[in-house]
Amino acid sequence: MAPGKVFGLLFVTFVAGAVVAGAGLFAVLDGRRADAVADRDALRTKYESLSAKFEELEAKTAVGQGSAAAGAAAPDVGDGEPTSAQLRITPPTDAETALRIAVVRSSEPVRMVGEGLIVVQSASKAIPMPGGELLARASGKGVFIEGVGTLPSGTTIKNRLGPTKVGDREYPGTIELHNDGSGLLLINELELEKYLLGVVAAEVPAGWPMETKKAQAVVARTYALMQRSESDGPYHLEATIADQVYVGTAVDATTRAAVTATYGEVLLEDGLLVSAWFHSACGGTTEAPADVWPERAAHGNQIVECGFCEDSPYERWTVDLQPGEITKALKGAGHKTVRSVTGLHIQERTGSERVRELRIDTNAGPISMSGQEFRALVGYMRLKSASFSVEVAGNLFRVSGTGFGHGVGMCQHGARGMDRKGHEYREILTRFFPQSNVAKIY
Repeated sequence: MAPGKVFGLLFVTFVAGAVVAGAGLFAVLDGRRADAVADRDALRTKYESLSAKFEELEAKTAVGQGSAAAGAAAPDVGDGEPTSAQLRITPPTDAETALRIAVVRSSEPVRMVGEGLIVVQSASKAIPMPGGELLARASGKGVFIEGVGTLPSGTTIKNRLGPTKVGDREYPGTIELHNDGSGLLLINELELEKYLLGVVAAEVPAGWPMETKKAQAVVARTYALMQRSESDGPYHLEATIADQVYVGTAVDATTRAAVTATYGEVLLEDGLLVSAWFHSACGGTTEAPADVWPERAAHGNQIVECGFCEDSPYERWTVDLQPGEITKALKGAGHKTVRSVTGLHIQERTGSERVRELRIDTNAGPISMSGQEFRALVGYMRLKSASFSVEVAGNLFRVSGTGFGHGVGMCQHGARGMDRKGHEYREILTRFFPQSNVAKIY
């Protein structure tokens, strides 16, 4: 046989052997890979189980430590102070946590945008919107959609390809169009965890630390479930400071991480949802719910010394009020015979030293109201809290105070202060809700 043919035969034989050997090796490696994947999945399951048990133990430890620390700091409440009726709301028993949020009210037409926008008519029928745009307004007792016609109030709008844009915000889930008698009401229905992304992003600045955001996520989740349990209208919460500010999908990375890390966690006391209110800065001491909302039931709240919000921008503030502007505000509130205001006198303070009763001297006689009502009268942004004093400065009333907000529940600047000093979110929560515990309910 010629040398060339011998070489060719040897080469073919070598290649064939290499292919057979490679196939065998690939089969072995593939089998080992499958085994490795199975081992990895088993370890992951075991890790998640151990992590859950560890978190449960950690939460119990934090409750004990937090209750002792915060409880020791809580001043006694006098016998003459109002108390709230107990709020007895049990947490959900399953993972069904859909929420309905009132996001837009408008007397003008509202434009909605989304590439896959449809008007849902039934489970099997929908009208696609050309160009991914929709213009709607209230009409009679229903809603009018341009190019479609008048439809019943409560018509559902959905974007099959992502969130729906309304104005400068984008909302996940579906949007319902309602005629509320004065215009168009948009209700965003979505899962609780997606809702929380838009709440924590709005309620806590993006640059604030992680444990603060985790604490806010747990409080916001608890509050949302509390409101859902109490609601008897077409929606559960407002997307404003009336409940919790909600901004749709405008979410930063740390907010997403905080909500994910606390998935399904709420605050419970004696197995019931805590009334998880929160505010910007307490000024040193939180407030009892009954001194802010005497008509509302509450559970799991008490006056607590904070001690961590001294560096907030609302530690001290002063505002000068003219008698004329108070007069105008009183007239707008229904006191039509008031023509002049001659004095402001604090008559009584709450257990947290906020103003429980303020007497306003007028030409029509004295008018009494709470510090919180006086805030509403002159403006919440001007009079930042009910923790204030009054003095006369020339022809003005000089009001000096501390804190920002109603003062009930978690102090957000206090939470940030605790975070900066190394406290994790469970410790933060049990500081402001001393008898509560963090529990994972789904």
